[in-house]
Amino acid sequence: MRITLLWGLSSTLYAAFCMTAPASTDAKSQRDRQLSLKILLIVPFVTQVIAAVGITGWLSVQNGREATQELAPQIGQEVTNTIEAHVRGYFDAPLEILQAHGAMAKAGYLNFENLNSLDKLFWQQMRQAQSLYFFYAANPQGQFLGVERREGNALVLHRSSSPNLAAPLQKVIYRLDNAGKALNQIEVNIYDPRDRPWYKGAVKARQTVWSPIYPFVARPILGITASLPIYSESGNLRGVIAIDLTLSQIGDFLRQLKIAKTGQAFILEPSGEIVATSTSEAPYISIGQKQQRIHALKSQNPLLRLVFQNLQQKYSNSADIPKHQQVQMEWEGATQYIQITRLRNAQGLDWLMIVAVSEEDFRDRININTRNTIVLCALALIFASLTGFYTSKWIAKPVEKLIDASHLLATLSASADLATGQPYHPIETANVRELSILADSFNQMAQQLQISFMALAQSKEELEIRVEQRTAELKTSEIKYRTLVEAANCIILRINTVGTIKFINEYGLTFFGFRKEDEMVGRNISGTIVKDSDDTTVSDLINWMDNRNKSPQISMFQESQNIRNDGEQVWISWANRPILDDSGKLVEILSIGVDITERKRIESTLEEFVSLQRATFESIADGVVAVDRVGHINSYNQRFVDMFGLSPEVLSIPDYDLRLEFLSEKMLDPQDFMQRSQEFYRHPERESYDLLELVDGRVLERYSRPQRVGDQIIGRVWSFQDITARVRAEQALEEQKTYLRLIIDSIPQQIFWKDTNLVFRGCNKNWAMYAQLETPESVVGKTDYDLIGNPELANIFRTHDQQIMESNIPEMHVIQRKLNPDKSGKSIWLDISKLPIIDAEGKTIGVLGVLDDITERKLAEEALHAEQEKSERLLLNILPKAIADRLKQVHGVIADSFESVTVLFADLVSFTRMSSELAPQDLVDLLNLIFSNFDTLCETYGLEKIKTIGDAYMVAGGIPIPTEKHAEAIACMALDMVDKVAELRDLTGRPLQIRVGIHTGAVIAGVIGTQKFIYDLWGDTVNVASRMESHSEVGKIQVTAATYELLKHKFDLVERGAIEVKGKGLMQTYWLTSKK
Repeated sequence: MRITLLWGLSSTLYAAFCMTAPASTDAKSQRDRQLSLKILLIVPFVTQVIAAVGITGWLSVQNGREATQELAPQIGQEVTNTIEAHVRGYFDAPLEILQAHGAMAKAGYLNFENLNSLDKLFWQQMRQAQSLYFFYAANPQGQFLGVERREGNALVLHRSSSPNLAAPLQKVIYRLDNAGKALNQIEVNIYDPRDRPWYKGAVKARQTVWSPIYPFVARPILGITASLPIYSESGNLRGVIAIDLTLSQIGDFLRQLKIAKTGQAFILEPSGEIVATSTSEAPYISIGQKQQRIHALKSQNPLLRLVFQNLQQKYSNSADIPKHQQVQMEWEGATQYIQITRLRNAQGLDWLMIVAVSEEDFRDRININTRNTIVLCALALIFASLTGFYTSKWIAKPVEKLIDASHLLATLSASADLATGQPYHPIETANVRELSILADSFNQMAQQLQISFMALAQSKEELEIRVEQRTAELKTSEIKYRTLVEAANCIILRINTVGTIKFINEYGLTFFGFRKEDEMVGRNISGTIVKDSDDTTVSDLINWMDNRNKSPQISMFQESQNIRNDGEQVWISWANRPILDDSGKLVEILSIGVDITERKRIESTLEEFVSLQRATFESIADGVVAVDRVGHINSYNQRFVDMFGLSPEVLSIPDYDLRLEFLSEKMLDPQDFMQRSQEFYRHPERESYDLLELVDGRVLERYSRPQRVGDQIIGRVWSFQDITARVRAEQALEEQKTYLRLIIDSIPQQIFWKDTNLVFRGCNKNWAMYAQLETPESVVGKTDYDLIGNPELANIFRTHDQQIMESNIPEMHVIQRKLNPDKSGKSIWLDISKLPIIDAEGKTIGVLGVLDDITERKLAEEALHAEQEKSERLLLNILPKAIADRLKQVHGVIADSFESVTVLFADLVSFTRMSSELAPQDLVDLLNLIFSNFDTLCETYGLEKIKTIGDAYMVAGGIPIPTEKHAEAIACMALDMVDKVAELRDLTGRPLQIRVGIHTGAVIAGVIGTQKFIYDLWGDTVNVASRMESHSEVGKIQVTAATYELLKHKFDLVERGAIEVKGKGLMQTYWLTSKK
């Protein structure tokens, strides 16, 4: 250690002896980077103490961390168990209440057919169970009863009103007193419980079920519903009882829990929707009048967002989340122990409980121990530092004296005090032997150095006297020059012949946007203050210098566009002067610049304004002239000259009155023109407007206003516009309006028109009379609401008119009955047409209505239509509709050929004998009864009745419109005819019997003759069908083989065999008995 100390002292003294004044700064900087002797003595000892104490503290912290890792998960599990027990207890209570009431209902103690009898029972239950929010029930008929708990623990009764099949179900809410008696009615709502999710969910599950979480309508809180369906012994639904619970109580419970110091608890749905939290954050947000639930990823709590994000990343399907799991996460610099538990029950409840406990909450004691360790370490450090300080001070004190002496010697030599003979105080001898030897050597060196400095000081003094004289002269000149340059409020610039900047004053430096002088000095002006392409300053100056002999003292002036450091372009007016050497050669250029950017901008703006003013002046259609206060013309455009035909001589007349007289000669009334013009000049502050009528028939519109500069009037500007065409057009328009009014008022129709705001703009006299208005003009400005007492009817008219304008489609000749009859009570019929009014640009500007009273025409049409209907019915009773329609269009014989037609003949057996026994009227009534029933059967099966001959009835199928199933239709009618005759036989008591024959084949059908038209059939098929009827038996239906082939697959037929038919010989026939 002694060798090291001596080496350090020797180095220090050597540096002090070799130090000179110019190198003092470098030596001092080098010493500052070297270590102090005191530090070398103190640091090793203190470092050993800190290392020992630090290791002890680190071991203490590690032991505390391990204890925390074991304790935090245990606390999280205990909190989770507590929350789960509370939630299950909170939700088991309503389930037990529902099960109890369900058992009572099955035992017959609850009358679900009359829920109003259960109001006392529900009220008592709500009084006993304070945790219930709403207890209610409904039956399949839509009846509803419930008791709700509102703010202030007040109970209200919900009861459905008496059902009305024509109106929706309603629910009435009553306030209850302390005895459960209904007081006054609070509100009435449309409410059908059978459409509600709680009702449908319970009926679908057929057991107790929990609904999804939803926001209550009456209060801004979240809730959940448990519902239980009630069935009878036969399995029929009797009703559903339900209980609403609020979830805010679960949040209150979580906030009351003491979860360590900063622990948090959350309850979520697997989808991420928040149910409750231990924080102050609500599980929903209010948007307007509605509540929207908050998702965990959108929560304000960053820890909850982080936990749920990790769950989503780990389990893409929420159903895969296990029942219990523990997770460690780093959040805000601390380890978080997360306990995740899945809460489920048999009724569909499925929630996630998340408990987060921070490691920091259990490290308080560990932190206290850590602080104690740090305090002990600090005390040990202080003690070691003090001990080392005093030890090093005792050792280093002699060394410091030696160093101070070396510094003093260096200072004396630098300040020349050593050369003046100032005495040097030797260093005292130290207690340490090595330091004492070093001090003696240093004192000898100091004495020799003082002798050398005294000799050097004498020669230096003589040189300084000569330098001071020259320096004083230069300083005086420099001060004058710098003061002038720096005080100048302009740019002072020196450049050499190649454009390199040699000097710029402070004002120029600031003006061009530079901070330091070296940012400009030494750089070329090209790219610095002048664009590269614009740099002609030096070349222009050299060209000017070649001709300077003519005027050697005149500077070259120029205006140029320069650039600043930020790229902004500025205009500067430069005054350039050459700087020559002794031989007259150009070496530098002195330039003085003044910023003229604003002046250039104003000049450019003024030039643009003057150009724009002149272009505007000449482009407007009006004639314009500007005069001063005494009437001298300052400016005018060509339109003014052309309008009045003025010559330059007239315009240059200085006498204002004379110029007016010249203009008055062109006026229709010169005297009036002179008076009005002179009146305007007597009141220069007024604006004027009038019309001028010229002798050539033109009409001019004259307008003037004073020309001001500030508050002072300096003249007047006149404008003249030729409105001759407009005046003539207005006159022509007025004439057309008069003619149009005469036409509109003369036509018999009622006419009105409205604008786009559905406000009446006019009508004719007929419409005004029907609207009970005095004149057509009185309708202007009114609306349908003003003219019609019924607002709904007025709104219908307005809506219809608005549709016409929006669609741009006219509605023509709509026949409507007027709502209000005339004075005699008869209906009024109107032919209404409404058209959109479209201007020349195709824009809809209103709607036009035309109403024509067609009551008389309508009555005549109705009478004609009634007569036509009578004729039509009469004709259809005679002819088929298709034949009747053809007969209307084609006159003459109608005959059609049909390849396949089925003909039926029916005859009443022994009716001739029966007719002799009945009175004529009774006979006709009986025949009418029978044949009317047959006619009904014809209409039923779509068949055509041909005729009746006495007691015979003829009908055909497949005419006049061919059909495929005509034989089946005839067969069905034949069977029904037999049954109908049997029915009438029992009804009338007469011995009625029928005989039927059917045949299928070709026929000719048509209408012949000119009077008493009848639709008839001709051909062999008709004859055969008649023979089948005449050869048939009583109560039976006989058909030919041709008809049999068409019916055998759908009807039961019995073969009769071959019979002899007159004119046909033997024919195979069959009996039709029934339909298969």
